[in-house]
Amino acid sequence: MKKRRRLSSLAAAAAAVGLAGFVLVAARPADAAEPPRQPGSFTIEAVGFHGDLPTTAAARPGGASADEIDACPIGCIPPRRYQYVNVSWRDSSTDETSFTLQRCVASDDCDRGPDAPWVDVVTMPARPGTGFVWRHRDDYLPEGITHCYRAVASNAAGSSRSSYGCGAAGVPSKPGNPQITGSHDVYFDVEFSRSAEYENGYRVYARRADQTQWTSVATCHVGGLVGNQQSNTCLKPDGIAPNTFRWLADDLQPLTDYCVRLTAFTYAGESAPTAEACGRTRIPRPAAPTDFRATDVSDTSVTLAWTDNSSSDEYTKLYRASGGNTLLQQWGPTSGALTFTVTGLRANTEYRYRLNVGNAGGSSNVELTVTTTSAPETRTVSLQRQPVWKGFIPYLGEFPALGTVPRGHLVQIRVPQIGPVDTSIYFVKAGHSTTECNDPNAVVPVDEGSTTNPRQISAIYGQAEPAFSSTNHLFFVACIATNAGEAPNYRNIEITVEFD
Repeated sequence: MKKRRRLSSLAAAAAAVGLAGFVLVAARPADAAEPPRQPGSFTIEAVGFHGDLPTTAAARPGGASADEIDACPIGCIPPRRYQYVNVSWRDSSTDETSFTLQRCVASDDCDRGPDAPWVDVVTMPARPGTGFVWRHRDDYLPEGITHCYRAVASNAAGSSRSSYGCGAAGVPSKPGNPQITGSHDVYFDVEFSRSAEYENGYRVYARRADQTQWTSVATCHVGGLVGNQQSNTCLKPDGIAPNTFRWLADDLQPLTDYCVRLTAFTYAGESAPTAEACGRTRIPRPAAPTDFRATDVSDTSVTLAWTDNSSSDEYTKLYRASGGNTLLQQWGPTSGALTFTVTGLRANTEYRYRLNVGNAGGSSNVELTVTTTSAPETRTVSLQRQPVWKGFIPYLGEFPALGTVPRGHLVQIRVPQIGPVDTSIYFVKAGHSTTECNDPNAVVPVDEGSTTNPRQISAIYGQAEPAFSSTNHLFFVACIATNAGEAPNYRNIEITVEFD
């Protein structure tokens, strides 16, 4: 009674100082009167094959060597086969101090009493109370050998052993029956569910409906337990049932009736095949476009061009594939040379474009990466009014000003709003003078508030992007008049030039 009151007092004191979750557990007796009860419900939960090698040499029978690890990094299919065994047992006693999991090779007669070759796998300290289910996974065991396991509960008075169970990874059970969820020109989408816990992967077989010979058309790997997928895995897309996979049965012929079936496999062998699912492939997909290229690239736009070589396409789609998959334009059946200009881009930025040409049998794609140019620099150039007695008013400007820009190429000219009436600036072509401003062949008119295009720049200077430098200036010779033919009395006009 005094000990019970003492424990109650300690618990009350713990509550008084606010020790949340504080639990008092009486220590197990150091000297037990008798051995603990034998562990219960010993079970071999799963056996399977590893799809890789351990990251360090395993200090276990049949463990991988350092040389094998170096020769087969994580993700490769090892040349040597290793299995694992998952076991569990239930704590049936309150006075054990530890549990030891032991292993024995079944062929060594594990029932022959004290001389049976049982070896310790792992020892774990006991937990308070009873009923806890212990689990352990014994890894990287050599294939083809059946191992037996038992749990041993121990205290100071002795030990007791559970019954034992044996297991070895073998041929897996077959997958769930497949369904053809999509039909294309040379492949089916095949959906199926897994039925085994330790398969290494699946094989898809196909045959023509009018023949009996089955041919392997796809193989995929899933690794060990559910969710432990390795490289080259079976496709597990979103939106389908748990433990369900989808894979392609490809290398088929268009417009042909086929049947498909699957098997699961491990290193030990291949399961029986599933029931078959049958379907018909579709028309051939169209040929991919050719000569996909950028014909004009600026800082804000790209003009794309390509040649459609197919006569069976039902649609053409253009996507911007960088930073997502944005549909830019869609057409119906097309043929020949085609172009499309993408605008609203950022300067000096890489963009990836994808052309998708398709029909009921599938689609063909081609991609192109384009980098926009740097944004042109701008400067203001003052067109100075020149002395004149009659007719058009001449203006003269020069670029660059002394020491402002070392060299570059003129890209375009922006003309501001000039006055209250509609006005145009007449830029005089090279080889002409302001005395010819009334001659349409000698000038290039640019309306106020507008920007020149490459054709107008070429007409003024004889080339689309005339070069300039600190010693080779560009001159702007112009006249001004209203659309009514009057010559307004403007002093200077500030134009903006863009260059790169």
